[in-house]
Amino acid sequence: MSKELIIYQHPISPFAATVVAVANYFNIEHTEYRIDLAMGVQKQDWFLKINPAGKIPAIKDGDHCMGESLDICKYLIESRELDTAFYPYRDAAKVKEINDLKDKIKDLEPTVLEVAKAFWVEPWMTGCAFPDGEKGDKIMKDVYDQFTIMEEHLSSNGTKFLHDDKQIGIIDFWAFNLVFSLVDKELVYLDKWPKLSKWFDACAQVQALDDIRTRSRRYFKFFDFLFKTLYPTIRFVTCRQFGVTLPGQ
Repeated sequence: MSKELIIYQHPISPFAATVVAVANYFNIEHTEYRIDLAMGVQKQDWFLKINPAGKIPAIKDGDHCMGESLDICKYLIESRELDTAFYPYRDAAKVKEINDLKDKIKDLEPTVLEVAKAFWVEPWMTGCAFPDGEKGDKIMKDVYDQFTIMEEHLSSNGTKFLHDDKQIGIIDFWAFNLVFSLVDKELVYLDKWPKLSKWFDACAQVQALDDIRTRSRRYFKFFDFLFKTLYPTIRFVTCRQFGVTLPGQ
C-alpha cells in the first residue's frame, strides 16, 4: 500500500496509545505526529480538517481521515484485510459480541478519565487538594464498579482475555490502555479483582502494549516532575518576588 498512514497522537493519551499499539502489533507502517494539546493544536484549522471533533487520536491514511480510537483500529484491520481473531470483522456474530462487550464496559472510559483528572491532573497542575470524603469515594466507586463488571465478565466467560481465552483482542487493547494509566500512577490497585489482575498481567506481556506502557511511564515521570517540583518552585519564587504570601507561609 503506497499511501502514507499518519497517526496524530499524544504520549499520555490512552486513546491514542490504543491506536499506536494496534499499528505496532500488526506491523502497519505509519508515522506518528505529536499534537501539542497544551498549545491547543487540536483546535487549529488544519487539524480540524482531519478530525472536526478536535480530538486525538486521529489518522490520515492517504486521503482518508477519521477519529475515535476503536473506529480507527477497526478501520486499520479491515483496510489492510487482516484476517485475525483480534477483530474478526468478517464474522458478524463475533463483531456483535465485541460491540456488546464494549457497551457493557462503556463507562470505563469516562470513569478512568475522572479519576485521573481528580487525583492526578488537577492536584498537580493547580495545587488543589485531592478530593476526599464522599466526593472522592464517589469518583473511585464509579471506576471500581467498572472493574467489578470486568471481573464478573471474565469469571462468567472463563477466558484469559475479555473476548477470548488465547487471543488478545481489540477490546483488551482499548481497556488495558485505560487501566494501566491508573495502575502505573498508583491511583488504583487490582488486588480486589483477581481475574482482572490476571487479565492485566497477561495484556502486559504483549510486546506492543508493553512498549506503549514503557513510553507512557517516561512521560508520567516527566509530568510528575513538572507538576510536583518545577511548577510549585516557579510559583513560589514568583510570589515571593512580587510580595505575595502563599497559604502556609
